[in-house]
Formats: sequence, structure tokens, C-alpha cells
Amino acid sequence: MLGKAVGEGCVGTSAFFMGIGDKGFGKDKAFWSIRCRDGKTYAVEINPDSTGSTNVLECSVLKTIAGIAC
Repeated sequence: MLGKAVGEGCVGTSAFFMGIGDKGFGKDKAFWSIRCRDGKTYAVEINPDSTGSTNVLECSVLKTIAGIAC
């Protein structure tokens, strides 16, 4: 399911639950990281809305802009 959320032809090979946001913009959102079969890694944010909408960011970009590793 996370691979489908990423798109880009991602077939997930492993996933890691990073936690639930507890402050500000990330409050109550679930954060997962996923490794795709091609070796790329992504962070997936799942929003607490009626559809479970998602936001996706490559882990390398997340590390650059926020200093957070997936």
C-alpha cells in the first residue's frame, strides 16, 4: 500500500513506522518510511482525514531540508 502511495513504480520491499506527529503541522499524522525495490527510499505522511490522504517525499530531500533521516 505504501508503494502505491509513493507511485513512481515503487514496489515496497520494507517499511518502517516512524511515529505519529504530536505538535504543530504534523499533529496526529502517521509517518512511515519505505524502501522500494529499485533502492529508492521515501517518507510517507498519512493524514488523519476521511480518505487517509498522503504526502510523499524522497528521503534524501527530507534529510536535506529537515535534517531527518528516514
